[in-house]
Amino acid sequence: MSKYNKGFETVTINVEDYTPEELKEFIPQKVYKYFSVNKFFFKVLETNALWYSSPLDFNDPFDCSIKLNYGENKEELEDSTKIIFRDNPDIQKIILEKLSDDDINGWNFLFNQSIQMVWGELLGVCCFTEFEDNPLMWAHYANSHSGVCLEFNGRGPTLDEKLIPIMYEEEYPIIKLKDFGENKLFDFYSQVALYKSDDWQYEHEWRACLTTGGRKSKEFDKSELTGIIFGLKTTTRNVNKIIKLVKQYEYPNVVFYQAELHPDKFEMVIKPIDVS
Repeated sequence: MSKYNKGFETVTINVEDYTPEELKEFIPQKVYKYFSVNKFFFKVLETNALWYSSPLDFNDPFDCSIKLNYGENKEELEDSTKIIFRDNPDIQKIILEKLSDDDINGWNFLFNQSIQMVWGELLGVCCFTEFEDNPLMWAHYANSHSGVCLEFNGRGPTLDEKLIPIMYEEEYPIIKLKDFGENKLFDFYSQVALYKSDDWQYEHEWRACLTTGGRKSKEFDKSELTGIIFGLKTTTRNVNKIIKLVKQYEYPNVVFYQAELHPDKFEMVIKPIDVS
């Protein structure tokens, strides 16, 4: 059992058993994003916009690099080719003429390489977590506890229906196109962004994804920012500047909190503070 699991139990569901409205109930009421306090963070408050990264820039080289399975024999590869290139009959014809049972792994490698290059340009990802009091997250993403953690409404207009949970595995999952079918090609490709090594499980990550590319910011509704938590080592100067910016740019729902050390445990305590 990992040190940081908050006592929660992992729940596995079959998404096909639920309607889109029912699936919303699994999205956390609140999600959190850790920041160092610097000019990039101040820009988030000044523009009410979050940065969406390209998978090509991730700090984990395994992230978005799982291998999808397009077929285990010539017949399955032919079916996959017809689905993938249904809007490009010329390329479809060329591939179908060259397919054989002699190099199944080679064709899977070629399809995966092509998709990873395209997906790296088309996908934009903004990462969140379920927990605001994870000491490792504070250390890794909030400049050794001197940064902040933003609290968002996970079911607000910007994030609602866009948040997807990351699944953590010890080995690459086997994801087959034939299990998705012709009408769920996007869902099949999206699987590359949904899996990470179980080494990262402590992050309890949720992702909001764009299909118009990364390396850009996207605005969020100011009402969706519901809290700002100051770290154990956040300076008084930065605390005062952040409070001033929140008031200046009129965020209506922000509550301020201070992280403190638990007196008896290796844990953090998050307490609301009065800034009026």
